[in-house]
Amino acid sequence: MTYFNGTLHGYNNPVTRKYEPPIKTTAIYCDNCAVDSIPLDKSKPEGRQHWDTDFRWCPVFGGNEKCHKCGVAV
Repeated sequence: MTYFNGTLHGYNNPVTRKYEPPIKTTAIYCDNCAVDSIPLDKSKPEGRQHWDTDFRWCPVFGGNEKCHKCGVAV
């Protein structure tokens, strides 16, 4: 799994009626590095530990990206 901040795509905001562009991703971590790099909530089950952070969790990030800490392909 991969943890990343930012968003993958923008969306049309129904309240403001304007397009909200994607938020630039500045950090990508593999499962191993995320434990040390992100303040994960250990009291929650796996898959929910990142909910109170700015990070998202996905199986594969794609785009030939590498973990920003150890360099493994994510």
